[in-house]
Amino acid sequence: MHHTPKHLLLVIGLKNDLILFDRGYPSRKFIAFLEECGIKYVMRCQKGTMLEVTQAKDSDQNIGIVWKDETLTARVLRFQLDSGIEEVLVTNVLEETLGITEFKDLYFKRWGIESKYDELKNKLQIENFTGYTPLAIEQDFYASLYLINMVSLLKNEANEIINHGDKGKKLKYTYKVNTSARLSYPLPYLVR
Repeated sequence: MHHTPKHLLLVIGLKNDLILFDRGYPSRKFIAFLEECGIKYVMRCQKGTMLEVTQAKDSDQNIGIVWKDETLTARVLRFQLDSGIEEVLVTNVLEETLGITEFKDLYFKRWGIESKYDELKNKLQIENFTGYTPLAIEQDFYASLYLINMVSLLKNEANEIINHGDKGKKLKYTYKVNTSARLSYPLPYLVR
């Protein structure tokens, strides 16, 4: 049975969720798709993402995004990061009870997740599959998730041992497990 992306999104129950997207996702077609599915979103925008977003100069402004024969209402939020760089978000959460501060706080909560994605993609190389069939890809994916969870447990235990051993010592640095080393060390023993 073939399922469409819309069907799959509705089946997994995203009707009451707010999905946070990084740069690279905003497009008229994707926003129209999310609107059609009734899914709330917040997306970080790159410069020049969409003309309507670029032309919205206020810090909190509703805009119309034209897609085919309809105009979709969206909200553009602009704020300065601590680094001085301007961040631009686009969302379909139009209620003014949520201000820029709430969106800024909400959006930065995703950094922990982004760090985990970076670990999965770049250190564990979760996208480097050993086979081409759907079954091989699925097995590799779940084996990688199992490995990352197992290594995470080992990391936590090792950090506790390090902290216990360093207790009471006047150290210049706080020591902890090397993330890259902890991912590469068990691979030869687990993947054969």
